Amino acid sequence: MDSNPTLPTFTVTPASVINGATNAYEISIISSIVLIDDDYLTFTIPSTVKLASTAITCSAVSNVLSVTCSKIGTTGVKVSMKFTGGE
Repeated sequence: MDSNPTLPTFTVTPASVINGATNAYEISIISSIVLIDDDYLTFTIPSTVKLASTAITCSAVSNVLSVTCSKIGTTGVKVSMKFTGGE
């Protein structure tokens, strides 16, 4: 991908709604353009949500072969993807 499109669907669902608890989040996207191997997404989380001080983890679903997540500062996340079939 060589553009910065708006994602028509971007949802974030917490595993728990208990205030102050350590939590896992399911992040779901639908892109308006085809994503290919080594494309990545970056997003900023609200400052009221604290990322873990250690590395963050993520897991692939559906047609995603592998996914790698990393922190960008204290409120950013970068998600790099490899797809089954290359896209």
